[in-house]
Amino acid sequence: STAYTIHFMHEDASANQSSVASGDGFTTAASGITGHDTVHRVESTATAGSYNFTLNGITSGQLIHLPVKAMGDSTIHTPATWTVTLNGVAATFVVAAASGSSGTFPSVGVFRVVADATGNLALAITLNAAARACCVDARYLNGVHATTPVVGTPKAENSLNTDVATINSPNAYAPQAAGNVILTDIAIKGGDITGLVATSGADGHVTDKTGTNATSDITDGAAYNVAPDTSAITIDWDWTGADRVASTNVEYQPA
Repeated sequence: STAYTIHFMHEDASANQSSVASGDGFTTAASGITGHDTVHRVESTATAGSYNFTLNGITSGQLIHLPVKAMGDSTIHTPATWTVTLNGVAATFVVAAASGSSGTFPSVGVFRVVADATGNLALAITLNAAARACCVDARYLNGVHATTPVVGTPKAENSLNTDVATINSPNAYAPQAAGNVILTDIAIKGGDITGLVATSGADGHVTDKTGTNATSDITDGAAYNVAPDTSAITIDWDWTGADRVASTNVEYQPA
């Protein structure tokens, strides 16, 4: 994404120089991460300790961002102990937001894995405790750095001890470099939440819910921001119906 102009000048053997002729110029093709702006969502309203989904339309070599969002069933959830596999390949745990108290709380555990095949692939999730619902707002990323995809410090913004109707996530997060992509995921307790929206700070976002039950369902959101520079980024999420919320932020760098 850099603009260039070529200038030509001819000098003969006697050091006589021609006038300068300038071309119209060109811009190099944009590189960087793609796929960050499309959510591939799967969900279940079953009360279970494990879930099996299918993620459709994956291309081998893509880095799959997997934010697993679970509505806890009166037990403590520790996402770092969850097992997530895609087509049998174990995903790497990145960051989590979860309550350390027993009760019906939302949890978000983010995992990543490089797809080893093309097509519709099986996603298997095993939690450390039963959940009342589960959803995944997956993103299929292209152009991510092969050896160090995640940079900066992944963040877990939450309000798991107090009912709220707003959260900043990310909250004044400074990207490592321009062009990096910050992916945000949010899970709110209950399907009775309405009007969930990223009112500012996001380049794009989507929201959904697993159902309408106030204690068994999840209201969820997914957003992205492509850093224009290293200035701090804040996304302001707002909704109607105060409740507990968990959220994560992960920064990916391009190849």
